Amino acid sequence: MTCIAYREGTLAGDTLWGGQGLKSYDVKVAKKKGFLIGMCGNDCPSLDDILDWYFEDEKKRKEEFKKVDFAIIVVDPEGIIWEWDNRGLAHKVRHEFYAIGSGAHVALGAMEMGADAKQAVKAAIKWADGCGGKVVSKSQ
Repeated sequence: MTCIAYREGTLAGDTLWGGQGLKSYDVKVAKKKGFLIGMCGNDCPSLDDILDWYFEDEKKRKEEFKKVDFAIIVVDPEGIIWEWDNRGLAHKVRHEFYAIGSGAHVALGAMEMGADAKQAVKAAIKWADGCGGKVVSKSQ
């Protein structure tokens, strides 16, 4: 559930949350200390908890959330895209745009055809199961 997409300095995400058969809505993207961060996952912590987790020391980062399932996109102040998982492992994304979540395939296809990050998430909301709400974005 979710779509987080990044392209050309903008990180965008949908706002649909779900659990126990109920829908709710909240923001999944943030800007902090020059970094753009977006999150997706099952039983994932709050965005505030993710931000605290990311900006803590490395040892805590690798221990804190091993039992929950989430991924985050981090775009550093230099514009380099990273994907992190709940184990504290990261890999550098070597593409000009990227997306994660259940709507990633729709968003990537939209961006391949020229969509910006917000348009890509809007397409995912329309076409991908598990995506919904409105589009929220942060820019560098």
